[in-house]
Amino acid sequence: MGIGVTVEVLALAVQFWRLKDFIKFVDNATNLRDESRKKLEEALKHKEEAEELFKEFESLYKIHGKSMSIKGFWQMTKKKDALIIKLGEMSDCINGLEFQVDTGIKILKFKRTGILLDSATGLASGGFSIIATSLAFGVCHPVLGAIGLAIGTGRVAMSMVGVAKYKASGRLMKELETELEKIQDFGTQHKKLQEIIQNMIDIIDVNETGDERVQIVLKE
Repeated sequence: MGIGVTVEVLALAVQFWRLKDFIKFVDNATNLRDESRKKLEEALKHKEEAEELFKEFESLYKIHGKSMSIKGFWQMTKKKDALIIKLGEMSDCINGLEFQVDTGIKILKFKRTGILLDSATGLASGGFSIIATSLAFGVCHPVLGAIGLAIGTGRVAMSMVGVAKYKASGRLMKELETELEKIQDFGTQHKKLQEIIQNMIDIIDVNETGDERVQIVLKE
């Protein structure tokens, strides 16, 4: 009897620890979702500013003639530097974010499976303990009966909490998956914008001898 009670107490403790760990991870995953939303919002703001800078940069010149004035080169270089900084700010916002969210989703899926199994086992074991309690009282073992009732009730209660957290975490996982799609989409947009801007920047770059790679005349 004593060994059986010890095993049940240990099982109750393990279930409690796993449930506590799952709740803590869900809280962390929720914070990750909020952080992702904040960083994406900031990144989109930088993207809009970069696109506006690019329009200004593009409007400064047209390819024609054989030379570029010092003033024109200075203006375009200034815009170029601003664009490079803005692209860097966009990159900083999402740097590593895709990996964090993707990893968070994978771990959450794994932990959700674990908590569901724990809850199912807890419900079955807890129900059995409650039934065994009535038998213990019936054969005059009030102490064992009280312990069994406490263990059974505890496991059932934690299992119900686990099921509720499992359902709530399902919604969170979908939100994280949506965030991951947004991050990946933004990454694609950033890459395309970077290529377009870099191609335009290359137009005003000069080689080591100082000769112009292309011929540019500023619009008046």
